[in-house]
Amino acid sequence: MSSRTSVPRWTTASLIAAMVLVLCGAAPREIELKPGETLPAIARRELGDANAAAELRALNGLTGDPRAGARIRLPGEERDRAVRAIAAARNALRQIDSAEIRAEAERKILTAEQHLAAARYPNAASTADAAWKLLSTRAPEQTRFTVA
Repeated sequence: MSSRTSVPRWTTASLIAAMVLVLCGAAPREIELKPGETLPAIARRELGDANAAAELRALNGLTGDPRAGARIRLPGEERDRAVRAIAAARNALRQIDSAEIRAEAERKILTAEQHLAAARYPNAASTADAAWKLLSTRAPEQTRFTVA
């Protein structure tokens, strides 16, 4: 007598979908540096900020300017999460009037931005989240929203 375990179809389909997502997202994005192209130009084009060239240097372990033909690894979703966390913390900071809490939160946000510049994205996100949590526990009942 053989014992056979039946796995529901939705479980199998979910596992396959998860594997596809992991495999598709697992390969880091890279670009090849073209002649005359600079890291600030790549940072502006790919990350929306020329100042993010420092991130690209840190992420790729570069000490100087790379030459044409060099492969430059680009950050993935972890950077996006860190940038969103910092933006949320900055927005929460605008809602707080207490100088003491503002100073502590500003220090945390500055540290998060330093982590971001060093391509330590998980650290940047968690530090910015800590600043947001600090601010959100002290936020007034009515908040002031700003639309840019």
